Amino acid sequence: MDQTQKLESLQKRADELTRKKIQAETELTYLEKQHAEVIKELKELGIDNLEDIPSLIAEYSDKIEKQITNIEQSLTQIEKEVS
Repeated sequence: MDQTQKLESLQKRADELTRKKIQAETELTYLEKQHAEVIKELKELGIDNLEDIPSLIAEYSDKIEKQITNIEQSLTQIEKEVS
């Protein structure tokens, strides 16, 4: 490989890395906007402390499970009454 080919190869590599850098910066900007939007939505829901989210999810999951259980029990009771 002569010097011209090496230079062309390096230029192609530099162009590719520049393209990847621009793509990464674009993705980072998008993710930062998305993050800000999620934080805004959480604050609108009254969630200020992000560390509380796992416990809130667990709490709501438990509540939903209990509601599902109650609905299933009610359906079973209605089925018995209808039969």
